[in-house]
Amino acid sequence: MPHTPQPPGHDPFKGTIYGTDEQLRAAAAWIGNNPFLRLGALREEGYGQAYIVLDALRENPLPMEVLSSCFDVCCLSHTLLCTDEGMQGTRPEDLLRELEYATGQPGAFEIAGKYTNVYTDYANRYGWQGDGPVTRCLKAGSVLRIRTKDGKGADISSILHTFIGENTRDGYGEIMARPAVDVYYRVAKEVPSKSYDIHFEPLLRDMHLSARRLHKGLEAVLKHSVTTLGEIDAADTEEGNTAEVRVPAEILAMLRDKYDPEIDMKIMEKWYRDGLRRKGKR
Repeated sequence: MPHTPQPPGHDPFKGTIYGTDEQLRAAAAWIGNNPFLRLGALREEGYGQAYIVLDALRENPLPMEVLSSCFDVCCLSHTLLCTDEGMQGTRPEDLLRELEYATGQPGAFEIAGKYTNVYTDYANRYGWQGDGPVTRCLKAGSVLRIRTKDGKGADISSILHTFIGENTRDGYGEIMARPAVDVYYRVAKEVPSKSYDIHFEPLLRDMHLSARRLHKGLEAVLKHSVTTLGEIDAADTEEGNTAEVRVPAEILAMLRDKYDPEIDMKIMEKWYRDGLRRKGKR
């Protein structure tokens, strides 16, 4: 049947129905004739309407062996297990025995690693018209790493994606198995960081005022350097003989080229002598 487009932002729930050719054809015919149905509580009041679309009918691929001597099993949903004593099984060993039963290889496996947790389930039991008994089960996300005791490859094709344990008709016990991979890798990619550039249109007036402030600042630094040089030279002269001190033109020229090449040399000589006199008055 053609797929009906969904409104933007509405992702449909998707699932798969497994069965024989006769069963799938009957299900497809029923869905085609009854695309609308109601789910959940208060259906008679108009709640829970859903629309079913059939994407495709596919034949099941031919079964193939998947041999692995070490594999990981993950619980995709809460898993209800029943031990030989009739109790609720929540230990990793209980899940191991259930996997051995599902693969038809009792006693062939052992646990190499585990990450499990327990979930206390108060869920509604569909069809009971009420809440079911409180049960303890393996929590969804529990993982076992399993290896064969003899180190040889075992066929795990039957548990690659299946349901085990109790209440599987209600969605419990969905598991997935994959051959274990001990080599992990990561990919690093250099991505330029986001930047927000703000551009201002410069005004001639602002540029002129900025240049003037910069020039005055450099001129103040130059004046302070030249005056300080005069005070230092005055300390090396005898009292009252500062007028006879020779102006160090080479040093002044060097300072002028560093801070303000356009300033008149006579102004710098005046600053230098001001430093000489200032020192002499102390």
